[in-house]
Amino acid sequence: MESDKSVTLNVGQYAKRIRTIVKLMDLVYDEYYACEYQDKLKNKYGEDVQEWIFEDSGRGDGSSRIRQNYEFWDNKDEVQKEHDIWFKESQLKQEKAHKLLWKLIEHNIRNFWD
Repeated sequence: MESDKSVTLNVGQYAKRIRTIVKLMDLVYDEYYACEYQDKLKNKYGEDVQEWIFEDSGRGDGSSRIRQNYEFWDNKDEVQKEHDIWFKESQLKQEKAHKLLWKLIEHNIRNFWD
């Protein structure tokens, strides 16, 4: 769309929109916003806050259950509360970005070629 052979007016503007949409698509489908809560937890409580710990299930069959490191901490209730709040916020932000992405595509798709 940015070639000299393009026949569409405003082709540079359309190409810019496509690049913006592609960047947002990468963020949305890489779950960027959905995982923000993990960064918030790590920033506040340390890198090991969500490390997985495999704990014997006690069934005698070699099975395990997975727990997160903070579940063994004295302030586990505080961490769990913030985890739940930030997780919901991240999920809502992810959904909002997903909806925005498809609104942008719907609004601009007719101009995606020259």
